[in-house]
Amino acid sequence: MKKLLLLFLPVLLLACSFLYYYNSKPAFDSRTAAAGKAKPVRWVDTHTKQTLYHVVIGDSLAKGYGSSQGGYAGIASKQLEAKLQKQVIVDNIAVNGLTTTGLISLLERPDVKEKLQKADIITISIGGNNLLRLNRNFGILEGLKMLDQEKKKFQADLEHILLTIRAENKDAVLVLSELYNPLQLEDSISSYASLFLDGWNKTIRTAADTYNPAIVLPVRKLIPNDAKELLYDGVHPNDAGYARIADAFVQSLLSYKL
Repeated sequence: MKKLLLLFLPVLLLACSFLYYYNSKPAFDSRTAAAGKAKPVRWVDTHTKQTLYHVVIGDSLAKGYGSSQGGYAGIASKQLEAKLQKQVIVDNIAVNGLTTTGLISLLERPDVKEKLQKADIITISIGGNNLLRLNRNFGILEGLKMLDQEKKKFQADLEHILLTIRAENKDAVLVLSELYNPLQLEDSISSYASLFLDGWNKTIRTAADTYNPAIVLPVRKLIPNDAKELLYDGVHPNDAGYARIADAFVQSLLSYKL
């Protein structure tokens, strides 16, 4: 009998230990688990101050060339003021004709860095002039090779630009614009550029995902190649074109979640 008791004693102790652990372990609470995961919040809801500082950099699209209302950045800022009941200060330092190389140089200026540091919204349009300034006197193979090389340069320059901005300001939301091609030129480079724009715009979207918070405006869809009624001079949008981009700007920013 003693031998039998000694044989079952370890088993009994193990069972008692298991029951004690099981009964003392806190029950799983789905509400507690859910609370552990932070719910996404809208970017605009994270800004409680009454003034938003909006810095605009890049080329003529960012500048608003052809607009009487400050381009899409100016129009969008006025809409945001009305919807958020906040003042939006626009500081547009974009330059007509600017390329990625020019923007890199602009970002090195101390006064520009100071503006970036204070910004809540940073709007960027760049890359269109890289395409417009390409030498168009090439054949098919040479043209394809040149476009590929220019795309690699654009990708490297854009990475440099966003890295520079984030070094000055990691919290501002970046609003990047897609490239578009309203020109109807009868040369091989223009037709190739139109085909390659999807690849260039994919580069912009990938960069935006890397340097969040950021959104990308689908300018290529908003300003189609044949939408002459939206163009000021055959290249830049008119007030109607800029208003269409501004509407997408506001909608995207107000719905953007962190």
